[in-house]
Amino acid sequence: MVTSSKVATATFLAIGSELLAGRTQEKNLQTLAKFLNQRGIKLLETRLIHDSLEDIRVSVRSLSRVADVLFTSGGIGPTHDDITSAAIAAEFKAPLEISKIHLEMMSAFYKRHGEVMNEAKMKMVRLPRGAEPIENSVSMAPGFHIGNVYVLAGVPQVFAAMLSTLTERIASGAEWISETIDTEQHESQFAEQLGLLQKEYPDCEIGSYPRLKDAKDGKSDNVSVSSERLSWKNSIVVSDSSPQRLREIVQKLRVMLKSLES
Repeated sequence: MVTSSKVATATFLAIGSELLAGRTQEKNLQTLAKFLNQRGIKLLETRLIHDSLEDIRVSVRSLSRVADVLFTSGGIGPTHDDITSAAIAAEFKAPLEISKIHLEMMSAFYKRHGEVMNEAKMKMVRLPRGAEPIENSVSMAPGFHIGNVYVLAGVPQVFAAMLSTLTERIASGAEWISETIDTEQHESQFAEQLGLLQKEYPDCEIGSYPRLKDAKDGKSDNVSVSSERLSWKNSIVVSDSSPQRLREIVQKLRVMLKSLES
């Protein structure tokens, strides 16, 4: 059954010792952030943790309390270190049970690929009692939704596939839209005025993001050249759920930057 719940805020928990060791790059945050932004949902916090039953339980408990929904990634595979399902089942006091429909789906999937279900693969179809499955069109192994927690796979392609099935389950507000203004001015030149503009529009998001630019070849983030050739470039990003208000803020920002030109 597809359920719909209107949400405004979210948190994200990426689970995997390999992420903290640098062996694997965390790539799911960007996918999730875009998904949430399109639905007007504000991402409040993200956290990376080791494969630890206690750490998962503590993080799920805290992150699920500060936002309407919590998304997790990783730890629902077939190996010994995939313990996310067990940890969340323990936290919700919901014993793991085999999902018969997903057992059939996965058995058929592996049969087509010349494989059979074994105990390791069976682990992936054990879901907490009462959890609602999140379908997986890539490998058939489901994620699940229990309470306000959405448990997804860590593999980026599978994470994205699972997330795409939640479009109708998670209702939200207007999409946040952004506009970027690039300037050669230093942040110190416009910091005070930018702060005043933010106070005038407290519900929008205004951020300044500096980067180095090679004055000779124009390439950014070039650390191999002499410091004499490097110059700063700043991108000011304005985000809001109201197109009309966004235009108004951007216009004021352009006038402000123009007035600061020497």
